[in-house]
Amino acid sequence: MSPDAPDPMLSVPPKPRFPDLRELGPAETVKARWQQLLLVWQWHHERHDVLHPGTAYPDIVSLIKAAGAEPQLQQLYPFISHFSLNFSSCTSYPWSLRAPSVDPLRDGRFRVRNPRSSVVIGYTHTAGAAVASSSTTSRQGSAQPSPTVRSAADHPFDVYGRSVSYGCAGGPSVQVD
Repeated sequence: MSPDAPDPMLSVPPKPRFPDLRELGPAETVKARWQQLLLVWQWHHERHDVLHPGTAYPDIVSLIKAAGAEPQLQQLYPFISHFSLNFSSCTSYPWSLRAPSVDPLRDGRFRVRNPRSSVVIGYTHTAGAAVASSSTTSRQGSAQPSPTVRSAADHPFDVYGRSVSYGCAGGPSVQVD
């Protein structure tokens, strides 16, 4: 890079900072997580545009927006793994997936898959259609029904502060519709 060329790192937007969500109750954690996830992935997209102009970036932002507007899905804890949007009844690992996951593809389409599976339910051309497919499939029973949302605070801990539970059972919870 020549000394006269602008440094691309100077135009990269600052990474958003967020408070620790673990101190909130399960329902508030889920609500805050939807907002956090959207802001983080908007930042990733903006950063990608600055550092790699003209290259494709999966449309994860429109997917998060569409899923966050779907009443059944917005009650579940969203997380992204390998560009796949997942929906859990647990607010921490180990996840309890309750609806099909959705992957934004580089060609602009979206793939809907069974939870924790490579079995494809279908492909759509819009984020809204993918979210509707995920939500409908979940309601029809292909995925487990909407559950009680539980937080990490619900897990028992050993003397070293490590979780000794392998599920989201026990403790106070918030029933989702």
